[in-house]
Amino acid sequence: GATVSFTVAGISRRGLNDPQFQRIYLEKEHGAYEIQDIDVIQMMKGCDFEVSFSFVDQFKPHFDTGINIATLKNFVEDESMKAIVESQLALSASPYDKTTLKDPLFLASVRAGIAGCEVRKEHR
Repeated sequence: GATVSFTVAGISRRGLNDPQFQRIYLEKEHGAYEIQDIDVIQMMKGCDFEVSFSFVDQFKPHFDTGINIATLKNFVEDESMKAIVESQLALSASPYDKTTLKDPLFLASVRAGIAGCEVRKEHR
């Protein structure tokens, strides 16, 4: 198998969501690599990252055989998954908004390592 990862580095410019990266597990099937699972790893407290969820575990049984067009189509069409998906769309612990993320002084302080890891008091 093979594993690849990609990240949304730093603070999301969309605002109101925390940085995360996703680890994608690939296995060679039928002569090509296919996605077996995706782990979502999010910034939870300050600058600490934690595994938030695995697609296979979170959305059982849809991705038990891998993530592809057919399993994704079945997942999207399954109304019982709506509540599970919405549970992953919680409000951010980040105190930043779109105005903050356009402020050049704030961006400079993040790049300098002075700011950028604060969390809202209710999430501490």
